[in-house]
Amino acid sequence: YRGLILDITEQKKYHAQLQRERDFNTSILNNTQNLILVADASRRVTYANRRCFELGGYRPEDVLGQALGKFVHAS
Repeated sequence: YRGLILDITEQKKYHAQLQRERDFNTSILNNTQNLILVADASRRVTYANRRCFELGGYRPEDVLGQALGKFVHAS
């Protein structure tokens, strides 16, 4: 029999740190009083914070993947 043992301790630490940072950033974005939309290079919305849904009355499926121009004036 042959076997392979890999120590993934550092990888698990790295992923745990990334998750903590992601949770921290999400907490900040969702608790601000500002509306925040993030779009990709093709100007499609990839993220909208909680405030967008509260003030705009939108649901995530109404916003995510949609053209940014539908929600933000060009000027």
